[in-house]
Amino acid sequence: MHEHYSLIVCIGVALVNLVLSVAIPALVARRNNDLSLMDNARVVFRTSKEIILTSTLIVLVTTYLAVEFKPTIERMSDNVDRVGLNVLRDLMPKRSSIKYLTQLH
Repeated sequence: MHEHYSLIVCIGVALVNLVLSVAIPALVARRNNDLSLMDNARVVFRTSKEIILTSTLIVLVTTYLAVEFKPTIERMSDNVDRVGLNVLRDLMPKRSSIKYLTQLH
């Protein structure tokens, strides 16, 4: 089930990237010419096909890696936080020393 969820999320994100990579330049180009939005989208896709597909593939792979490694990274982060808090607690001055320092001023 988890694998299918990851794949569906990744495909959805890649499709959003694909649509926005074509739609935004087509909308901008529409200001400068009299072509319809669909005609501008065709021109944008034809002229930038390799870049758009490469970008979509990179987004797909990056999203898949992020979704798949999220639990591992969270576990590592929790361990680092616990260790980091212990180190910070040891470095913090004791309450008695803080009281002493405030009395000096």
